Amino acid sequence: MEDKEFKELFGIIPDIDFNAGYRYFLGNMHNYTHALLSTLKSSRSKISILYSMYESREYEGFRMIIQTLRRMFYNIGALDMAELSYQLELSYLNREELDIDFSNELDAFICKLYEFTGRLEELLKRLDIRGAIDMDEESSTFIGYDLTRTMESIKLSHDFIEKKII
Repeated sequence: MEDKEFKELFGIIPDIDFNAGYRYFLGNMHNYTHALLSTLKSSRSKISILYSMYESREYEGFRMIIQTLRRMFYNIGALDMAELSYQLELSYLNREELDIDFSNELDAFICKLYEFTGRLEELLKRLDIRGAIDMDEESSTFIGYDLTRTMESIKLSHDFIEKKII
């Protein structure tokens, strides 16, 4: 696929600025799609954690979670989601001073994050990320690896050891 075709696919998720994310990964679409997949997995796992924080009103580790999400969003080009994360963190820090109803903001963020992950999942299905991962796994194995060079290297190392060169 060409860059233009990828850019058209990103139309289903207006939260992501394709150009910003693509530039961040230096035009490497393979790395960009893996970052999108990592963001999806991380976002999914954090939705349940954030929701339990919302219900219990216990926010232990909240800043770490929200900062992680913010960095991931920024890296993939989801600048609006990164800004929402930042604003939520500010609300968390100022919740007692300004008497802000932080739980309502957290609830709205969780809903937005849930919608975002749904659209991101749809995008990754259209990008056929599974095929790219399968190719990576095959290329990382020893299939097609020329073992004769390895054998030559072992023999050479053995000769060096015998001659006490190493």
